[in-house]
Amino acid sequence: MSNISNSNQCSSLIAETSPNSINSDLSSHVSESMKAYYELADTLYNHTQIPYKYFEVGSLLLINVSNSEDPNRFQEYAVHKRTATAGFCKVESITVNGRSTTVLSLAKLIRSIDKKSIEKFSENARIFDEETSLNEVEDFKVRFEKFEKLY
Repeated sequence: MSNISNSNQCSSLIAETSPNSINSDLSSHVSESMKAYYELADTLYNHTQIPYKYFEVGSLLLINVSNSEDPNRFQEYAVHKRTATAGFCKVESITVNGRSTTVLSLAKLIRSIDKKSIEKFSENARIFDEETSLNEVEDFKVRFEKFEKLY
């Protein structure tokens, strides 16, 4: 079972899409510790998501902040990292479908952000949002479910 989750059972999406979209030669060389990051990167890179679609992997919450589902436009994600107080703090923004981006490079980037301690982001984090509480994140997830049904 995957370590990735979102409001619509991302693992189901990955199970449906991975056999066709992940290069079997490359995926067989991805270590077990990279597998969840690689699966998420594959999903983000190969499948345009609706605005505000979110994914969780490790200590990260990635939220699609793109204004469009158009696959010809850049898909941007705000990356929030779990804090010591169990909230989340925005630490990074990433483009998942840039010209020089590959599934593997995206997986490595996501993993490096996840493995970096929150203290390493402290200066940059002040530039972004203040800490978001776990209750606020859970409220967001509930609102997203309603939004997604109407979308």
